[in-house]
Amino acid sequence: MTTADYRWIEDWAKIPDTPSGRRNGRTHGIEVLPDGRVAVFHQAQPAVLIFSETGELLDRWGDRFVGAHGMTLTQVGGQLAFWLVDEFSCEVVKTTLCGRTLQRLPHPPKNLRNGGKYTPTWADQHPQTGDIWVGDGYGGSGVHRFDATGKHLQVLTEFDGLAVDSPHGLRVDPAGQIWLTDRANHRVLVLDAEGQVLKASTDACHSPCSFAFHDGHAYVAELYGAVRVLDGDLNAVATLGENPWLIPEPGWEQRPKWAWPEAQAEQGYPNCAGTDHVQPGKFISPHGIAVGPDGAVFVAEWTEGGRLIKLAKK
Repeated sequence: MTTADYRWIEDWAKIPDTPSGRRNGRTHGIEVLPDGRVAVFHQAQPAVLIFSETGELLDRWGDRFVGAHGMTLTQVGGQLAFWLVDEFSCEVVKTTLCGRTLQRLPHPPKNLRNGGKYTPTWADQHPQTGDIWVGDGYGGSGVHRFDATGKHLQVLTEFDGLAVDSPHGLRVDPAGQIWLTDRANHRVLVLDAEGQVLKASTDACHSPCSFAFHDGHAYVAELYGAVRVLDGDLNAVATLGENPWLIPEPGWEQRPKWAWPEAQAEQGYPNCAGTDHVQPGKFISPHGIAVGPDGAVFVAEWTEGGRLIKLAKK
């Protein structure tokens, strides 16, 4: 499996041209619905966008999610729903596919290490236990577990003796295992339903952001310019759209800088360099990822104004 096995569709869909979209518009979460529609969670109003398979905007809702971040499609008790996470308001909410609120989680009872403020980034619900897992990726760096009613059960702050650092994305796979990105530690973790480590890897990914599953593989959005495909043993079996122009810089989460000469002095996030160097076939900052039943890969990038890419199987 290589990028050449796909047809790269640049700007497969575009976010609406709105004042808030022009100010920010970063596309953060993305999911493929059972009927083939694609949902996008982005930092503009309305925050939830529903597109057709060909990128036509069909619906939009959710005016309160200014900090739209994690989006997960879940099915518990036969009901399909979204778990949506707002990094600014710290709201973690379960909604119908049309936007009706079904459940809202309370804030955890206390902040975590170093006085870190609770700033959740992603959530998912276990289909068998009903437990809801929340990654506090931008605050106290803990993984919170709630029961199905929203009661806070526990918080995990280290795995295998190493403190978790930016548990940015998490997802329950079809087998009921919880996949977690420990991004600043360059780790991918797989947990059981009680939060015990089943597998861990620091070799497969350098900046894991979020997960999607298809045909026995995990597709990982790597913030610094790639999509990594892992097998069940956390071996990287393919890399899609890798960008050779991103190189790591020391600092928080190994911030990247652009490697081309005119940007050598730039440090910070990939989108700081604007869109001058955007080119089809190369990712800049994959953030959300989804895979359709036909194997098509959809990527939402963390860039101002949003960037939505589709890799269609040839």
